[in-house]
Amino acid sequence: MMEFPRQRAFWVETAGAALIAVALFRFGLLVLVFVVPIQLVWIRRGDEGGVAASGLFLAVLAATKLYDLVRLSRALSGGEIPAGLLFLDLAFPLGLLCGLFLLNSPKVVLPLTGGPREASVPERLFLAVGAGTLVYAPVFVWLSASGLGEALWNVQIEL
Repeated sequence: MMEFPRQRAFWVETAGAALIAVALFRFGLLVLVFVVPIQLVWIRRGDEGGVAASGLFLAVLAATKLYDLVRLSRALSGGEIPAGLLFLDLAFPLGLLCGLFLLNSPKVVLPLTGGPREASVPERLFLAVGAGTLVYAPVFVWLSASGLGEALWNVQIEL
């Protein structure tokens, strides 16, 4: 168990980085830069800090996106919240955070190599891209199959 000053410093840094990441993500032009503060926490505070910063980032982002969608639904259609848009907005950073987790994990289970071992950088990059694909593929399949894709993109453009 951490002492109170160390624990407080841990949470201040972790929550601060998560809030900075949300601000960078919401800024729009620097949308991919949001992973930098989370990666810094991962380097300085380890897996516990990186996972906590990622979780806080997703929670705050979901709350702000939900607030935006409620406000938009009141302005445009009078009440119906486009839930698919919230799902779409959260899937993008989730895929990147899954990749970041795999890049920072000390031991990755590689099924063809006989168990957990230290993965090389190219292997980690390959796994990170694969994790993002596993998150993004169902989203795009769902959007194309449901016919909501075009409507959600139009709402996104209006935002």
